[in-house]
Amino acid sequence: MLSKRSKRQCESKAVAKLFGAPPILPGEDPKTYQEMLSRVATDIGPRDFIEDIWVHDLADAAWDLFRWRRIKAARLAAKVLEAVNAKALQLAGTKLMALSGPEQDEISEFLKCKLDWAELRAAYPRAHEKLEKLLAESRATLNVDHIEAEVIHCNLQFIEQIEGLIATAQDRIDQIMRELNRHRFMQNQGRLTSPAMLEDKPKKIAAPLVTIVPHGQ
Repeated sequence: MLSKRSKRQCESKAVAKLFGAPPILPGEDPKTYQEMLSRVATDIGPRDFIEDIWVHDLADAAWDLFRWRRIKAARLAAKVLEAVNAKALQLAGTKLMALSGPEQDEISEFLKCKLDWAELRAAYPRAHEKLEKLLAESRATLNVDHIEAEVIHCNLQFIEQIEGLIATAQDRIDQIMRELNRHRFMQNQGRLTSPAMLEDKPKKIAAPLVTIVPHGQ
């Protein structure tokens, strides 16, 4: 005979096969999703197949929510970095124009050369070092908060779309939890009003009753 816990574990494996592959996109970690699903299942402790469905729905909705947040952060971070590099390169270019003599000639050849970056560094080590130094100095003078504000302003439509997806995922999570709580409440009410419980109630109520008869009757 299997214990209740072992039976439930077997049922969980069967349910996992029934639901199929997890909703993982390329680049996402399946182990992380499985850990989330496992934690959700452990905390909720599904009692039946309906609750198994909600456990998977809850894990999927939470996974979507975290995915949208990651995408928003990654997109904005890339845009900020792109803007910082562009402004730093612009400032560095101004400083390069102020150079003179052999140093300016080497920098000009370095910038005109069509070799890949690794080959450029090997062919023009001094020019590469000078350019990196100027870029670092230029980045240090930038107001990154101002650049981030510009990036957010230029990407408001994207941000609003992602925030809408995040809100939808959060609403789904809230809906699942409400339905789960309602389901369990109805189950508990059903237990309290089962025929066996109803048969016991008159006995429990009648036991303490005492009939008081006035004296002389």
